[in-house]
Amino acid sequence: MSDQWQGGKGDRNRSNNTTFRDGWDVIFGKEKNNIECVTPSKKAFLERLEMEAREREVMEEIIKFLEFIDLQEYPVQRAKELYKKFLTLR
Repeated sequence: MSDQWQGGKGDRNRSNNTTFRDGWDVIFGKEKNNIECVTPSKKAFLERLEMEAREREVMEEIIKFLEFIDLQEYPVQRAKELYKKFLTLR
């Protein structure tokens, strides 16, 4: 059947499998290591998100302190520490 041509591929194997694989990669793309580019605006946005997260943590710490202020041994000292922490955020 190899000698006869019937319009199809027949029973012959591909002559060069690497060409087939390379063509597949060209058509459908190969997964590459994508290095994400951080633009200045994206960097500013991420920094702002990080700042908001730190502010939220400090505010939660202050609220927790105020809720349990009567259990603190030295509330004035702790209040000063939290106030300084809050001021360094700005």
